[in-house]
Amino acid sequence: MFIYLAHIMLHFMLLFLFITPGPPRVVIVSHTINYGLKRSVWTAVGDVSANALQATLVTFVIGSLLVENPVIFTYLKWIGIAYILYLA
Repeated sequence: MFIYLAHIMLHFMLLFLFITPGPPRVVIVSHTINYGLKRSVWTAVGDVSANALQATLVTFVIGSLLVENPVIFTYLKWIGIAYILYLA
């Protein structure tokens, strides 16, 4: 059940990463303008594969770590609270 939910969460994260604008999209557009479509496709493939690898590792490695050791999750929650209070 956990693997199924993690798989769904991975797909939502990847979808969010691919539709949001940001520096990688600017690089892809600038490569398209400067070097043409063939080189920009490889830039886009590199960006997509890097995002997919990072999301997979975060989902499964950190997810399994937090499931096995709930104390770490409690510490992360308190660190998040402290960070939000610092920003306020």
